[in-house]
Amino acid sequence: MPGLQTGSRRLRRNWPGCAAHGPGLLIPVVWRLVDAARTGAGYREDSHYRFTVMLAVVRPVVLELGRPRVLDGAIDTPDEIAYLERNEVHGLSPATARQTVERRKTAHRQALPGYTILGKEAAQLGNEDRVRGTPASRGTAVGTVRVVRDESEFASLNSGEVLVCPYTNPTWTPLFSLASAVVVDAGGAASHAAIVAREHGIPAVMGTGNGTRVPTGGQRVIVDGAAGTVMRAETAG
Repeated sequence: MPGLQTGSRRLRRNWPGCAAHGPGLLIPVVWRLVDAARTGAGYREDSHYRFTVMLAVVRPVVLELGRPRVLDGAIDTPDEIAYLERNEVHGLSPATARQTVERRKTAHRQALPGYTILGKEAAQLGNEDRVRGTPASRGTAVGTVRVVRDESEFASLNSGEVLVCPYTNPTWTPLFSLASAVVVDAGGAASHAAIVAREHGIPAVMGTGNGTRVPTGGQRVIVDGAAGTVMRAETAG
């Protein structure tokens, strides 16, 4: 932001003189930088919210575009249409479209080393008594699992339930005031869900890879945010 950049340049330019006369002279400059940073953070979250809130409307439309390509064998699932450019959606043969999608999916995974990217391998995991992930917010909570996969399912979460989801962004923030804990398929300790969970003081386990599939909705679980584990309540001990 211009204000933050200008203040930063002024601080660097005047630092020797300010430091020589004591730290008291730096306080007004620092507070101006803090105010500029606060303003910038607000703009960032607001723009992020306004962009992501549209996904609940746009995503079903995109999936409808993908369904005909599933029928002709170009892609396996409607959401894979996202790997095709606009002119490729109807312009590529099934064989070429499939090759293009697989190539871009591979490139996507290689571009994000160390991040959990959900795919067919996660869907093949069977039922287990324990799910492990990255500890992201300390605490222990016992509650009923509520799997929320996208914005269309927000209203299904009840107070005190364990929110289990594939990801979060600012549009999901109101759900954290209801949830007793949060378990997320992707992300880590610095992800949106982890930060908001710590602000609300509820346990969070990130990067489980299969949390939305194991355990299933309606089960009672124990979430240990410090250990990064989710266990069925009846098997704990």
